Amino acid sequence: MKYIVNIAAILIIVFLVFLLIHVKTSALDNKFGLKIKNFFQQIFTFFKIQKQNIGIEISPQKTRTLTFIEKETYLRMFAPATFGNFTDRDWQEFWSIIYEPIGDKQGKFTVKRYRTKDEIEAELINRYPNPFAFLRGEHWRMFWNDILNINWVEEEQE
Repeated sequence: MKYIVNIAAILIIVFLVFLLIHVKTSALDNKFGLKIKNFFQQIFTFFKIQKQNIGIEISPQKTRTLTFIEKETYLRMFAPATFGNFTDRDWQEFWSIIYEPIGDKQGKFTVKRYRTKDEIEAELINRYPNPFAFLRGEHWRMFWNDILNINWVEEEQE
């Protein structure tokens, strides 16, 4: 009986190998193989994106300060017509433009990333045209360095 079970197991393995060789050489292999390959690529992409998203959440490139009171005061002096009437919700929205990651669609998945300096400036100009539409190179440098204490040169080198 012991030999019969071993022989049956060997026959099953030989049958499976024969079946795999036959399927590999058949016309269905291309379609089936492509589906399997695409499936595993999607799984690999999903885990890669999740790893990146978790990394952004765990160690963000831009960190908020504990309080923005001093910066908000500078901004009220910088543009009183715009920032003078800001509510807490308006400030949260403003700071989220600068410090929060955004989601980009990459195929079926959403990848988190931080806005670039140019994207932040464009978004600020779009949402708050007065005063940001009037700022030029040196004004933007003053805004980033002096008012917000964000040094973009260091971030670009990392």
